[in-house]
Amino acid sequence: MDDHPGGDDVLMQVAGKDATEEFDDVGHSKSAIEQLKDFYVGECPEVLEKKISSVAATNSKLAASDGPTLTNSVGIFSKVLQFLVPLVLLGVAVALRKYGKKDLKN
Repeated sequence: MDDHPGGDDVLMQVAGKDATEEFDDVGHSKSAIEQLKDFYVGECPEVLEKKISSVAATNSKLAASDGPTLTNSVGIFSKVLQFLVPLVLLGVAVALRKYGKKDLKN
């Protein structure tokens, strides 16, 4: 634990449970991923069951669907809005500052 670059605190936070999500969220380097092969112990039976049921549920949803859904297009639309709304507000603020009423002094 002393040699872990992230410190022993992060290891202690996930001790005794599956840390796959935490490991993936950090965005480790290629060398860290290579080192994982030496330290990889295995997977918990509960994690395997969860993965299998998740894959089965996804497959059944795909098989039951009649066609493409709007989920992705709605997600893309919201991401575009998250980008454009602040940009438009910034443009309005700059325009008001530049072309707004000016205080005329005698």
